Amino acid sequence: MPEYREFLANHHNNLGAVLAGLVKHKEAEVEYRAALAIRKKLVDDFPNNFNYREYLANHHHHNLGRVLVARKRYAKAQAEYREALVIRKRLADLFPAVPGHRSRLANTHAELGYLLLSRPEPAEAGREYRRSVALLEQLTADSPLSNYQLSLGSTCCNLGHCVRHKGVPADVLPWYDRAIRTLAPLVERKLHLPTSREYLRNTHVSRASLRMELGKVEDAIRDWTGGIELAGDQDKKFLCELHRQRALALMKLGKFEDATRDWTRGIELTGDQDKKLLCELHRQRALALMKRGRFPDAIKDWDRAIDLDEGPERALIRTMRAKCWVRVDPKKALDEAKALLGDSLSPEVIYSVACVYAMCAGRTKDAGAKERYAARAVALLQKAREQGFFKDLTYVTRMKKHDAMEPLRDRADFRKLLAELEAGRK
Repeated sequence: MPEYREFLANHHNNLGAVLAGLVKHKEAEVEYRAALAIRKKLVDDFPNNFNYREYLANHHHHNLGRVLVARKRYAKAQAEYREALVIRKRLADLFPAVPGHRSRLANTHAELGYLLLSRPEPAEAGREYRRSVALLEQLTADSPLSNYQLSLGSTCCNLGHCVRHKGVPADVLPWYDRAIRTLAPLVERKLHLPTSREYLRNTHVSRASLRMELGKVEDAIRDWTGGIELAGDQDKKFLCELHRQRALALMKLGKFEDATRDWTRGIELTGDQDKKLLCELHRQRALALMKRGRFPDAIKDWDRAIDLDEGPERALIRTMRAKCWVRVDPKKALDEAKALLGDSLSPEVIYSVACVYAMCAGRTKDAGAKERYAARAVALLQKAREQGFFKDLTYVTRMKKHDAMEPLRDRADFRKLLAELEAGRK
């Protein structure tokens, strides 16, 4: 009786699904293959029963493909997806009035595209995604605001990822734009939530990242904002990352007050869960506050960052706090610098301590002290040079433009050092 064989195939398939859910992919593969063998025999014995063919594609080749991907057996997974495509394409051609066949065909094209994207075949992945988009466009035109529109938006976004994977950033934007235009009406009408909201959020985030890469910072900020508005507050770590990214973009535009608010929100969201991230957020907020001239507040953030950091960055953070102290209490800045010089320092920290001495030279009215601090600064710059700091020629350019070096510019020893570094550039 075929019904018994079908019943047995379904049991093997269901057991495979349970095992896959338990991340027992090897055992799941055994069950899926058992179901596949039974179903193939049914199709051979009853070629005119299209339900058997549909199950063969939907529940066996497709499921087996997924578990093979999980086992990193990509070539075999690809073969299963292609078997499913053949069956689904035939069903879609035979029954064009049944949208489910076209929808499932589009889904298989998309899943195969995703698989190929992870392999060194991005062009082929793009072709599969485009085939999926073409089918979903037809389905969405017939049934607007449906699940088909949701899938179309998601697939357009994934096609954008595919094009980006090929290394052509400017060609990606139209696909992200199209995904957002497709998904936004669903979210506005509160349809297919929470999935539609999640897809739209992720597309805004992807487009923001791309726009940063293209130097379109203001546009990127709008997308980071869109992502934040759609994110909700359930995943605090993800929301913190969005605020962090928007803050970095705002810093690039010199919008330090707005950036400060995002750094503060990130700190609130992080709590005490991730000390490394919390340290970075306090450091970044301190930099924003320094740009705004709020040095006492910045010192508090540097204090907190020092408490949180127990690694090699701690000395550099202390030099940044000392630079704030120069503006608030130069004596404390000098005490910090002297304390640091008692340690074994990296060339970067030595350069930063030199900046502290140079800044102190610019702040004092005592001629003797000014000379001592400036001479100490130049000596430390020479020491940083000896330790290879200026081998990276970008640091030479940085020193030429660095405001902290202003009190040294008229000194002969500083000009000599700069000339030697410039000569070494040639």
